[in-house]
Amino acid sequence: MAQRKNWDSGNIVEIALPSGGLTYAMVVDSPRVAFFDRKFDSRPAIREIADTSIAFQIWVMKYAIGKRHWSVIGATEVPPAVLSADRFFKQDSISGEFSIYEGAGHESPASYSDVVELECAAVWDPEHIESRLDDHYAGVENMWVRSLAPKKPTSRTSRG
Repeated sequence: MAQRKNWDSGNIVEIALPSGGLTYAMVVDSPRVAFFDRKFDSRPAIREIADTSIAFQIWVMKYAIGKRHWSVIGATEVPPAVLSADRFFKQDSISGEFSIYEGAGHESPASYSDVVELECAAVWDPEHIESRLDDHYAGVENMWVRSLAPKKPTSRTSRG
């Protein structure tokens, strides 16, 4: 059997959390990864992982999957709902203006209310994701999520 590439769509990766326990994620398409909303004490069957709901989807650094960080433990089909959830926001650091980035490089202007529930179009390091996952399971705010949240425009940064 030929070895699968780390970033093949549907690959399931195992993440050992700093606080203990394991969680899992699925490669959607490079660099997008969907993180499952469940923590385990030991490795479950792939089907049990795949039947878990998705907590969030973000872009991930290439080196996160492979020898140095997370290992591929199997693969499954990516659900259509996960594939279609390909919307992220961008905020211009000078003007404060927002846009929504959708798959295939399509970008359109947006308002704060349009983006407040979206993930930032940023590529995450594995250590920051592990911190986010630990905080997610502990039910506390994560500093990395907070730092990437959309900043509400002020009268100085928004155009009338």
